[in-house]
Amino acid sequence: MRLSTSKLFTLPLFLLTIVGLMAFSGCGSSESTGTKVDNIRPFIRITGGPPEGQRDSYTARIWWTGWDDDGIVEHYEYALDPPEAFSVDEINLPDEFVKMGTLNLTTIRGPEDKTDTLRYERVDDPSLFFEYVQTRDFSRSFAFETPIADSTSQGSSRVPSGRYSG
Repeated sequence: MRLSTSKLFTLPLFLLTIVGLMAFSGCGSSESTGTKVDNIRPFIRITGGPPEGQRDSYTARIWWTGWDDDGIVEHYEYALDPPEAFSVDEINLPDEFVKMGTLNLTTIRGPEDKTDTLRYERVDDPSLFFEYVQTRDFSRSFAFETPIADSTSQGSSRVPSGRYSG
């Protein structure tokens, strides 16, 4: 199917599809006595993209940044369009569900370090899965699809407008 460049999306939908944008940091720091302290989770912020509620091309560049008070941000991870069969907790903390035995993890090696794809699938139904893509980049263009065609009224009938939403 060929996608029209005039397809539209809203930022809330995008934020749901990119749910799980995460960063990982290096090891926690140690005090001079050699006592290891717990690692503090890094902070991530989406810094650019289409304004809230704006309709835009379905291809949009999104920028992000991150910082870590006790280490460095080595890479970022994002997931696009995780199936609704997965809970928000499963999407945000998939490794916890791997430990519990309800999800399996398969690592697809990327061309460089920290550019792998992490595939999480249901143990009881491997056809249900989502993937986290690792990147060292600070922005990326994403393309989104929708099966819902907009329509307009022409007299007593509805006709496709050539635009999409959803």
